[in-house]
Amino acid sequence: MSEGTPNGRNHTPGSVIRRVRRQRGWSQQRLIFEMQRVAPRLGMTVPAPESLKAMLSRWENGHQVPDAYNRRLLAAGLRIPESTFDMPSD
Repeated sequence: MSEGTPNGRNHTPGSVIRRVRRQRGWSQQRLIFEMQRVAPRLGMTVPAPESLKAMLSRWENGHQVPDAYNRRLLAAGLRIPESTFDMPSD
């Protein structure tokens, strides 16, 4: 079993992003495209692609945690419920 939750799954926001993105067969670039695509519909803005790529890498590698604004955008881009990012309680 891997580290993380009792069932062996790591449930950090970054691990969720990476797992769902890979399950879809998407590159980080594809996820960035999807986030850019859904942002206007949500009335949201996204940073330049280069900045978003750096942010996505930091999130997936666990160096930073996406804030609520970006979790909403990520959820829409990945087509998952925002609650997917909820951390399990100890």
